[in-house]
Amino acid sequence: LNVGMSIPGGLPAGTSHSFTMTVVSDTDGTVTQTQEFSIYVVQCFGITVSVDKTTDSANPAASSDFTVTVENIGNGDDTVSLMTMGASAWSPSLSESELTIASAASDTTVFSMTVPSEASANAESGMAMVHALSMVCDTAVQEQLASDFPNIRDWEAIDCDHSTASKLTGYEDWISVSTKANQVYDLEAGYYSETDENGTSTDISSASVQEGMETQMKFTVTNNGNGNDEITLSLANAPEWASLGQGTALVGPGQTVTLVVVLATPEGSMDDYAFQVTATSADGIGTATTDDLTLTVTEKIESTGES
Repeated sequence: LNVGMSIPGGLPAGTSHSFTMTVVSDTDGTVTQTQEFSIYVVQCFGITVSVDKTTDSANPAASSDFTVTVENIGNGDDTVSLMTMGASAWSPSLSESELTIASAASDTTVFSMTVPSEASANAESGMAMVHALSMVCDTAVQEQLASDFPNIRDWEAIDCDHSTASKLTGYEDWISVSTKANQVYDLEAGYYSETDENGTSTDISSASVQEGMETQMKFTVTNNGNGNDEITLSLANAPEWASLGQGTALVGPGQTVTLVVVLATPEGSMDDYAFQVTATSADGIGTATTDDLTLTVTEKIESTGES
């Protein structure tokens, strides 16, 4: 004779209920036997992991943060252990490596990666992982469950190794994310320097030319950013007969380029002229301006033809 009881879904771990069955003889109603049966709801384990975003970016030496949410879909409190996997150069870390979560509740931790300070523009971290393991994945917990409930399931057969099959059991879950380095724009504009035979460097900030003659003044632009920068050049406070040798320039990270201003002075332009050159990064925000470049236009001296 088989008897049974249907267990309602959603019962918390530890819930118990019992019933009795009495057998009465057909031929002698005074002959009876009563048996009590008890049901105990064991803990069912299950977790899911989600993240607020899967990709991000940050400046070199800055961190990129991901909010990781772990939900306990089991029927009892669960202590979830979290581990990180990723390139060590990007310093993957967790704000909390263990979460104790009630049934049907969730909790969060922050997964961070720090962009290496020397990272070039658009350098990528590669895939990084946060791996969550339910309390049931602990060997000691499995052994205790197997001892307490030997006839319910093979607790020690639970596979918590990192694999697709084990993820489907619900005892573990994971998310993968990645980040990359932003391009940092940082320009420096300055005087052109000349070095003499003794190794002494001198900034060239001024020049002189006779009226009606043409000359050039040099200046430099340095890209202190972490990527190639297509800079745009412009003159400020310059006379109308001044022009740039080129309006744009491609400058690599850490590179310094030397550029020129062409000064075609007209007759009657004797005076001192102070002007600047501004370099603007490709983002349209970062700029650098030289200090004053000074041109002195002197009176034209006519040749007498005498030797």
